[in-house]
Amino acid sequence: MLLNEARGIFGQAERTKAGIQSHARGEVGRIHLGFARATYVHQRVLGIIRAYRERYPGVVLCPERSNTAHLVSALQSGEIDVAFVRPPIIDGEGLAIDLLIDEPMVIVLPESHPRAGDRSMPLAALAPETVILFPRTIAPGLHDSIIAGCHRAGFSPKLGQEASQTVSIIHMVAAGVRRVRRAAIARTDPR
Repeated sequence: MLLNEARGIFGQAERTKAGIQSHARGEVGRIHLGFARATYVHQRVLGIIRAYRERYPGVVLCPERSNTAHLVSALQSGEIDVAFVRPPIIDGEGLAIDLLIDEPMVIVLPESHPRAGDRSMPLAALAPETVILFPRTIAPGLHDSIIAGCHRAGFSPKLGQEASQTVSIIHMVAAGVRRVRRAAIARTDPR
């Protein structure tokens, strides 16, 4: 009887050791993921998550959607493990940052705007316009980068209504027009 108990204890110790090693290799456990804005629908991000799930099916992914500023703070405090955010990052001290996607900045114009059909335009063309932007608290680095880009183009943007989500900004732009069938999007040209 004592021999059977000893074998049971030894077996449990081996299973515990294997579990600890598996956890240490990242094969089991939990990963808290943060997603800023619409990063969770980008094909590259989805591909990374899919590949991770295939390689480590024993890991439970715990997603959280928030803004960049909150996610950077949550990473620094250890509340989350990984975050997909939009650069630039202000106060990213202690974080390892890898650029996964380089996306162009776009301007959304109402369909009736004289430049709505343009495929691109100089940023300075926005000088007379009122700009709808997200609040700085959501993504201070990106907000400051947009304002700095306007300054480099020779003007200070006239900031209007704020909207916290891209889709809300598009709707706000459209709401300023009497008849809207669709919003037009043009790439910015830093000239």
